[in-house]
Amino acid sequence: MSVRSLDYVPTGMAEDRAEPAYGTEQLLLGILSLLAADRDERVDGAPARRTELVLADTGFSAREIAHLTGKQYEAVRSSLRRSQMSAKSLAGKIEGGGVNG
Repeated sequence: MSVRSLDYVPTGMAEDRAEPAYGTEQLLLGILSLLAADRDERVDGAPARRTELVLADTGFSAREIAHLTGKQYEAVRSSLRRSQMSAKSLAGKIEGGGVNG
């Protein structure tokens, strides 16, 4: 996984720049979430989760995720939207009794 330089800007000071501002707690939470997801995948055999989804679950916006990962904003947004639609579809199947659990 390749993550671009974070170019840390204290929260509230990014208005003058085209880059999002990241708070220290948000950055650390994102890093810890990525490490935990990686560990789950390697140790527990859990299915791999896309970096975008882990960061979105941590509270990063699609624009921030695009900046951090070096991906296009539209690609990140589409990935998050597809994931959300998949989750809704699965939830509907579970509620309807269509998935054995």
